[in-house]
Amino acid sequence: MPSMIPAILMLVGQTGTGLPHEVTKSTQFKAGTYRLTQPIVVSGVNVVLDGGGATLLGNGAGVGIQIQKGSNVTVKNLKIKGFRWGLVAEGSAGLKLISVDSSGNQNYPEAAAGKVVMDMEGGKEPDYGGGILLRGVSGGLLQGIHAHGQWNGLTLSGCTTTVVERSDFSKNDDTGIHLWASSDNEIRDCRITWIGIGMAKNGSFAHKGGDQAGILLEHDSSRNKVLRNNLVHCVGDGVFLRANELAPVPAAEAKKQGAASVGDNPVLLPTHPSNDNLFQENDASFAEDANSFESDFCSGNQFIKNVAAYSNYGFWLGFSRNATVRGNLVVGNKTRGLQLDNGWANVVEGNTFIRDYGSPTAMYFSDEEANATHPNHGAQNRSGDIRIFDNVFIGHARPFHFINSSPATVQSNTWIYSGALEPTITEDAIAEVTGTRPLFIGNGAEKHTGPDFIPSLGNAASVPSMFDTVGGVSILRLEPKAKSAIVEASLTGVFDGEEFELGRLEGPGRLCFPSRPARFIRVRGAAASPSAFLALFGDQSLAKAHATTSSSGRKLSDFAVDGDWDTPELSWRPDEKIGENLQVDLHRPCLVDGFAIASNVVNPHDFWSKFHIEVSESGLFSGEEKTVLTEADWDHRPGPVRVYRIPPIRARFVRIVGDVAQKWVQLQEFGVYGTEE
Repeated sequence: MPSMIPAILMLVGQTGTGLPHEVTKSTQFKAGTYRLTQPIVVSGVNVVLDGGGATLLGNGAGVGIQIQKGSNVTVKNLKIKGFRWGLVAEGSAGLKLISVDSSGNQNYPEAAAGKVVMDMEGGKEPDYGGGILLRGVSGGLLQGIHAHGQWNGLTLSGCTTTVVERSDFSKNDDTGIHLWASSDNEIRDCRITWIGIGMAKNGSFAHKGGDQAGILLEHDSSRNKVLRNNLVHCVGDGVFLRANELAPVPAAEAKKQGAASVGDNPVLLPTHPSNDNLFQENDASFAEDANSFESDFCSGNQFIKNVAAYSNYGFWLGFSRNATVRGNLVVGNKTRGLQLDNGWANVVEGNTFIRDYGSPTAMYFSDEEANATHPNHGAQNRSGDIRIFDNVFIGHARPFHFINSSPATVQSNTWIYSGALEPTITEDAIAEVTGTRPLFIGNGAEKHTGPDFIPSLGNAASVPSMFDTVGGVSILRLEPKAKSAIVEASLTGVFDGEEFELGRLEGPGRLCFPSRPARFIRVRGAAASPSAFLALFGDQSLAKAHATTSSSGRKLSDFAVDGDWDTPELSWRPDEKIGENLQVDLHRPCLVDGFAIASNVVNPHDFWSKFHIEVSESGLFSGEEKTVLTEADWDHRPGPVRVYRIPPIRARFVRIVGDVAQKWVQLQEFGVYGTEE
């Protein structure tokens, strides 16, 4: 009976490193670093390649691991770096990639040379290089994948029924995950953040791609499910669906060509749309130059219970048809919460829209943008059959703007406004209309100064946390009627009985919670009162803006405690040696009970894989210090910001010390939490 134990380095041919050219039987590599000049080809049925923690290095070209027409092939426990593509799988069924790190592979050459690359062709299979390319894979599973610091993290081309879960595709230049002609797949519980920020060269960001997105779907990528992913801080869109093969034709010309109608519009749209996808419970906030969610020229897509906050637009749905936008939280976008030009048969239902900064309008429906240069553009490809039900609008002077967009039904929506706004609500007050008026049914308004009013100058505030971790609130002022401020958290943002109390303050003070207990935090006064408090949300680190020293002498250590968690270039850059340390003086004795750490490297999980934190009351660190935390498994902690709780300990000086030498380490932010004595 053959042995069931994988052979160590089962050789079919051999590279100069001692690794095989081909793997056709289950094989385990020895741990170590190997430089390859040609790919390792994996094929066969039920073959398991266990990398054993090995690292494969390339010379900037070619492929590291090539999987060819295998069935039930598994590749696991492997790092791949320095190739055009780290790993390529073609024509494989039942492929499993487990705990594979394919980072630091090719950035598109033109982009690397400093040019802006606009990836807008759509009809061409994406083959720009990056972490992982799956071509024609069905029934696959990707789990625990890391892919950072290259053009694309993961590309699915012609793939079906493949699951990507619990993986990290952050800090790539063009896309985190790119789907091309790939349908019926599922992407869930992944981190895909900081896409399109550019690669650092000589201490600065040298270039950007074009049309970047956390997740990009195009060329007939339909019926996919995108669930519970973190897509924040993408330079382009958090999620982008597009059909950009052929340009849209205005209605008058389309009618002459005998085009089919969408609603009452004859229309010729770009070909190969991506339809009937589900996007649910994703957070795509902070796409400050673009949109949290964008869908152009596609049909039947559903956006359910997502967060679209602090972007340029929350939702941009150009020429979308039969789309559903339901139960989303849309907060504080620079231009407006939702823009839908030239769309038909779309439903916007049960969403909460809060205070967009650049416009008094939460929703905008029109026909004018796509046809503005056409001599007869008015009502050419107008929006219509719009159904807007059961939404809540908070802080918008005028929620709706319709331009040649009908028919439309606006029903059972609620406008919540403060005492500074007009108390008499009319249709003209809540909607600006050019052309046929929508049908308004049963909409209402509520004047709020009570404990659930949102703006922080009122009696309560409810905001989505910017990060997965650090948090806190400072109560700067309490009015006599309020007596105390109550800080609450909610998983849903509804605050209708499901919230739980984090703590309360009986006067001005600070409440810290070093990990995010829920997506939404609010403060409310214990009694209803206008202007009950003035509150400041955000990082309440005891170390913020305090004096630091570091072993590297680079005079950058103050960046690590400046409270700026969203500017990665402002970091402390230690030298490459064991024992590098950063020390912060809290200025007075404190009871320290937690830490938060954000690294900034091309591969963010490569921050010191082993380090410890010491505290001291004297600052001598000559034997009197106490080690309060030892980290030996940073590589497997979730998220770019890691949070630690410790039993409270009295300290004035805090020091973080690296226990291994690590190249390119950058400490973006070091938070110290507790209470001042």
